[in-house]
Amino acid sequence: MHALKWLFAAAFASGAFAAVAADGEGRGPAREGASMRSVAAELNALMRESRTELDASRMPKLALEGATSTSAPVAKATSPIANSYRAYPPSCIADPLPIPTGANQVGGRVYARTFTFDAYNTANGQFQTEQVNAFIWRLPCSGGDSVTLLTLRRLSQYEGDSSFYPLFPLFRLTQGGNTAKFVRVAQEPNTVITNQDIDTPLIFSTTLVLENFPSNSSATAYWDFNLPFRLTSVYRNNSVEDLSALDPYRPSEYPDAALPLPINGYMSGNWTDPNHVGEGINLEVGEVVGTQSRYLFFAWFTFDGLGLPYWISGGGALSNANAATPTRSITAPAIYRTGGGFAGGFGGDTQRATWGDVSFEFIDCNTVRMSWLTANGLPENTPGRGPGGSSTSGSRTWKRGSTINGLTCDMPPAN
Repeated sequence: MHALKWLFAAAFASGAFAAVAADGEGRGPAREGASMRSVAAELNALMRESRTELDASRMPKLALEGATSTSAPVAKATSPIANSYRAYPPSCIADPLPIPTGANQVGGRVYARTFTFDAYNTANGQFQTEQVNAFIWRLPCSGGDSVTLLTLRRLSQYEGDSSFYPLFPLFRLTQGGNTAKFVRVAQEPNTVITNQDIDTPLIFSTTLVLENFPSNSSATAYWDFNLPFRLTSVYRNNSVEDLSALDPYRPSEYPDAALPLPINGYMSGNWTDPNHVGEGINLEVGEVVGTQSRYLFFAWFTFDGLGLPYWISGGGALSNANAATPTRSITAPAIYRTGGGFAGGFGGDTQRATWGDVSFEFIDCNTVRMSWLTANGLPENTPGRGPGGSSTSGSRTWKRGSTINGLTCDMPPAN
């Protein structure tokens, strides 16, 4: 155990969790007790099974006829696919997860209690216990869904203490007919298989996200965290502590649920009006290479006063990805161009002219509301021109027609 002391300086340089003692699997100090070792082995078996199922589902179908004398080709990288076991809309949250200092900083309902965690004392190599404040809370997402977060806060006198620290417990979940089964708990959102190891040292307060294992194993279930459930903490010798049962997610209890969604890359794609086939808009939310500067660009494919195709485009800056207050709506200048020709059949540059301003806000992952105000003095037959060249305004609601490959905004479609 003496070797642990000099490892701490490097092991705890960053992050809430750290692996500080070799137990053969990169977790914290190995402790006595056959019951917890058995639970850890069961969880490891689920992780291996999940990996096997995941690999099998992604295995490319290779045609090997006539190749009996040669080895099988190495599979190339496949196209990105959305995680079919996802527990919340991927567009809802990104790393790093928020770590509120208290339950009063969370909008909406909070479920709180104090858990007893096993703790390790490096001075004497003994296992003890530490009280850790925990609260579960939800963040509103698209389409009436939410993401469920678990914040673990050490008492202020212990925060950052690497000589005496609690060990991450086992969490189980009960929902409907599924009683006390494994739930995946991850430090980073939108992962597929990562899970916080049992007995990992908890040095700093942290927030984790509740996820599904990508497995059909009977040791877990496909959880719907929007529905009622109960979370159970299991620590030394299978001692069990329950968090009060969570009620179903109700958007009306969360002020942010009524707001438009934060604008991010998941909103990129083609948007159409099913009642007006032939008109549509392409939206791109991007980031300038080498910077954190984000932008929204749009191209509106519509028609002029003569019924001929007409293209209006524009864009504007968004808040940085790590901004405390995300951009939920944007008003961008719009332009049109003249003096062009087919396939580059024109000399010099086209002429750029102001069309007006266009605003966007995303009601959910599949609905965007657009409004506009045109400039005065637009030429005859220009879309949006009012009588005598006066300004006009209007609005449209578009429905999503496509997403970016592997960047699915919403939950899986209902079966």
